[in-house]
Amino acid sequence: MIVSQLTGGLGNQLFQYACAKSLALRSKEDLFLDITSFSWDTLRNFSLHNFFVPLNIASDDDIAYVKDSVPLILDRLYYRFSRKELPYFRSSRIQEPSFRFDVNFHKYRAKNVYLTGYWQSEKYFNSIRTTLLKELSIDESTASVMYKEQRDLIQKYPDSISIHVRRGDYITNYETQAYHGSCDLIYYKEAMRLIQQSVDSPTYFVFSDDKEFVRAMFGAEKNVVFIENIPFDYEELILMSLCKHNIIANSSFSWWGAWLNQHEAKKVIAPKRWFANDAMQNLTHDLIPANWIKI
Repeated sequence: MIVSQLTGGLGNQLFQYACAKSLALRSKEDLFLDITSFSWDTLRNFSLHNFFVPLNIASDDDIAYVKDSVPLILDRLYYRFSRKELPYFRSSRIQEPSFRFDVNFHKYRAKNVYLTGYWQSEKYFNSIRTTLLKELSIDESTASVMYKEQRDLIQKYPDSISIHVRRGDYITNYETQAYHGSCDLIYYKEAMRLIQQSVDSPTYFVFSDDKEFVRAMFGAEKNVVFIENIPFDYEELILMSLCKHNIIANSSFSWWGAWLNQHEAKKVIAPKRWFANDAMQNLTHDLIPANWIKI
C-alpha cells in the first residue's frame, strides 16, 4: 500500500499524486490518498476527485498501518549485519529530502510506504506521462457552460497562447511575497516577444486570480482575451492546457497547465526566477522541464 499525503492547492496535489502514482505502478501496489490536511487547512480543498483519478481515500487505520510498517526482511538483515542505518528510501515513511530531484527515488520499490513532500519535478513521473494524461482530464459532458464556451473559443484560434498571472497571497501576504515573489510585466513582455518570433498570429488568453490587475496590465495589447467567470480552478487548468503554447507564472498551477498541454510543437516559457528566497531558488534545477524556455 502506497499512501500519499496531499496538501496545498491543486498544483501541489497534482505533483504529490503523480509522484506517488509512479511509485505505486513501479511497485505494483495500490495507491491511497491521505486527505486529512484539508480538515484543518480551510484555505484549500481536495481537488483530485474532479479528474479521472482512481479515488482510494486512506482511512486513519490505513495511515497508521503504513507508518508503523517494519522494513522488508532483507533490509532488516542488512541493518543487523552491517550496523549501518538504512537509506531513507527503505523506510516506511519517506519525506522528500530536498526540493531538488532525488535520483535515489527510482531505485525504490515499496510494499508499504507513506509519502510526504512536494516532489516538484517531472523526473519523478515523466515515465508514466501517458497514464497521467488520461487520468488528469475532466468529464467535459458535465463541465460548466462557461468552460465549454471558452474551450470552443480557444479551439477556434490556430495560435492560442495561455498567459497565467498569479497574484493572491503572492501579493497580499508579506511572508509569501518574500518567499515566492511574483512575475513582473517585464517578464511577460519578454515572453510575448519570444512567442511572436515564431508564432504567426498569436492570440493570448489571460488567466489570473486578479482580473482587474491583468486588464490594466494587458488592456492595451492586441489579440488578448481575458478568461473570466470560470467557476472551478480545475476547469481553468484544463483550458490552459488546451492552448497551443503557454506562458506560465512561478506557480505549480500554471506549471501543470503547460505540462498537460499535448500539442507536439508547444512552446512553454517559464520564469527563470521561481522563488524570491535565494536558498529555495538554488534548489530549482529540476523544476522546469528541459524543453521549456526559461527567461
